[in-house]
Amino acid sequence: MKAGVITWHHHHNLGGSLQAYAISTILTQYCDDVKIINYKTNNNDVSEFDGLKCMIGRIMQIFPYNFLPTRRYHYLRFDRKYLNLTEFVPKSELSGLNCKFDIIVCGSDQIWAPNVLDTSYMLDFIDNKKVRKVAYAPSIGLEKIPEHLHDSYKSCLCDFDYISIREEAGKVLLKDNFNIESTVVLDPTLLLSKEHYEKMENKPTGFVGKYIFCYFLNKNHDYREQIYQYAMEHKLKVVGVSVNPADSDWIETLDGMGPLEFLWLIHHAEVVFTDSYHGTIFSLLFEKEFFTFERFGIDDPINQNSRIYQLDRWFNISDRFLNKHKLIDECKRIDYHDIEKKLEDARILSHSYLERALL
Repeated sequence: MKAGVITWHHHHNLGGSLQAYAISTILTQYCDDVKIINYKTNNNDVSEFDGLKCMIGRIMQIFPYNFLPTRRYHYLRFDRKYLNLTEFVPKSELSGLNCKFDIIVCGSDQIWAPNVLDTSYMLDFIDNKKVRKVAYAPSIGLEKIPEHLHDSYKSCLCDFDYISIREEAGKVLLKDNFNIESTVVLDPTLLLSKEHYEKMENKPTGFVGKYIFCYFLNKNHDYREQIYQYAMEHKLKVVGVSVNPADSDWIETLDGMGPLEFLWLIHHAEVVFTDSYHGTIFSLLFEKEFFTFERFGIDDPINQNSRIYQLDRWFNISDRFLNKHKLIDECKRIDYHDIEKKLEDARILSHSYLERALL
């Protein structure tokens, strides 16, 4: 059984890279041959730069690790080692995949989000008489689907063999708008054990001392004073990644890291502060004390907070979510024995879906 996966794998985003790895790895439990379809939105032709990346990937197998110690290098190294990619596939050639795979799985990540919709990630190029169409944990992300996109969603999703979704909010949207039934499943990163990720992680060079790890994808500073005060009280240095360059004034920024360094930094942190969905997930997997800032305001047109609310549905962790009205509190330590039981139940449900869809 040959399976293809179409997902966001090329953005050089920590969570995106790890979810692409996780879904393709999980599928190997059910299929003999699994490859990630090397497709990019709006990529109508294979560019010279894509060819250059392939060449760099081959060079990296020869030269030592410190040959090119940059952020891009870390991602290229990760892709080369952990992502089993097809050759580059332009949009015009996606239909040719009908004769190369028995099953194509779309997911996970926010590939079904209305604000960035590309119907290739809804498998509009697949002939379902030849290839089984399966969705594993794609996210719609937003609170509603604009009416002008309803026809696209309905026509693309109506002939899927199996549909699962990452958030309960997405399940409701599909049912209410299109009468499409779906199953809510875990993000694929949660289907792999912490021991699995421990074997992959890589310690950043010269990193010593106890620390708070911060991972922020929002440019606001609502969190700055709270974390700074927490660090002072607990005598911890603050390290991490932020999209706001001004945060380098108070965070020891680690811009040159990739997915494997990200895993190590979360695993070995004293506490994690983040506004990231996958930052929260890996904090849970590594059983860390953590706090998650809500990244979007209630009135934000691209409010994607449903992702972290879904984690609360699974694991009852709402006391770890912060916003400008709710401050850091010295709450009791997280009961990871209870979370592990909830996680095991959710994994059973998610694997049950995969067995129905793939076997």
